[in-house]
Amino acid sequence: MEEQELNFTLDSESSNKTPILNYYRSEIRFETEVVNARLNALLSSQSFLVIAYATAICSSGSQWGKPVVLALPAAMALLGFALAASAAPGIHAGYVAVNRWETREHF
Repeated sequence: MEEQELNFTLDSESSNKTPILNYYRSEIRFETEVVNARLNALLSSQSFLVIAYATAICSSGSQWGKPVVLALPAAMALLGFALAASAAPGIHAGYVAVNRWETREHF
């Protein structure tokens, strides 16, 4: 008899927690999607920089001269680092939010 009562209380507690757990999981899913969108934006910007760099290097050798060919890789690299540095706080904040929701889910 006690086992049945114990199972009933465990079931009733878990059924009370189900809406809360569903809410936590939906928040985790949302934050994960936000982080993925930010990472996709960063990767897309980096790939466009590589395309622009390759196009500029291939077509600029004879027309612009050596100073531009020497300065262009450095400028593209600095722009890439600046884009990555500006995206890093948002990506980090997303991971912090996901971790916060995961700790709430387990307690």
